[in-house]
Amino acid sequence: MKPLVYIIAAQQEELDGFFQGLEAKQDGETVLYEGENYLVRGFFGGIGKVSISYRLGKMIQKERPDRIINIGVAGSINTDLKAFDILLATNGCYHDVDCTAFGYEYGQMCQMPLYFPCDMELLTVSQENIHDEHVKYGLILSGDSFITKDNCKSEFFDKFLNPYAVDMESAAVLQCALIEKIPCNIIRAISDDATSEENKEHYEFALQDASIKAGKIAHQLLDLLYIK
Repeated sequence: MKPLVYIIAAQQEELDGFFQGLEAKQDGETVLYEGENYLVRGFFGGIGKVSISYRLGKMIQKERPDRIINIGVAGSINTDLKAFDILLATNGCYHDVDCTAFGYEYGQMCQMPLYFPCDMELLTVSQENIHDEHVKYGLILSGDSFITKDNCKSEFFDKFLNPYAVDMESAAVLQCALIEKIPCNIIRAISDDATSEENKEHYEFALQDASIKAGKIAHQLLDLLYIK
């Protein structure tokens, strides 16, 4: 039986970025694609930590995948990461969690690790086969805020180990995967510089093209990962 991969995205544009040009079929609220050596079920998760966790949890209860990949776009907060670069997250963390009153580190959810790890198998495949200066590796931060220059906090850089980008879902997806013990990766194309005055406008301008870039690298990595 071919391994099943969930491709989950917060927005329809981000999900469409993976399936563009592929012969996929609609299956209820999901999209099915059969690669040579793997199956993909793609679905829309919704924006924010709760929406995407809720929908991912429901899907896992119906059909347990062998791997989860969260694709889409993110805002850069690192000078090493430019617009339309690709970030393959090495781990994810919440930037809006504060349980320090109970002895946890800033950003650490109760009874959870501070950093949620991404699956090393896919990361290794990428590092060994994708030789592209626009593909970067690092920490992604998540929280229920669209980050702009006005709310990009110093805590992002003071309390976390060299963060590269911010979004609103990745850490939640990684937490769900950790609880379920399912390998999980985050693939994000950079749509904007979150520390720029014009990042909202650039995000809206770049959303579709950046989503396609993230989708293409996800497809390429799955082909490499599940090669005969």
